[in-house]
Amino acid sequence: MNAPISSTKKLKSQRFRVRLGFLETVIQAADPSQAVQLARRQLALEMPRHWDMIYSAQPARFQVERLER
Repeated sequence: MNAPISSTKKLKSQRFRVRLGFLETVIQAADPSQAVQLARRQLALEMPRHWDMIYSAQPARFQVERLER
């Protein structure tokens, strides 16, 4: 039987600053990989003219920095 949602372990989210060239955003994510994924979406929404560059960039091109709370 499945455990209630309240008793399942949740991943603690952290704040990350994600940069791609001159584009930058701050994201709440569980890990750097998820931060890149969410940053792609956020940056594409904020700057739709750069959508193709944002989504074609390799993950290694993103600079991810964990921020202190």
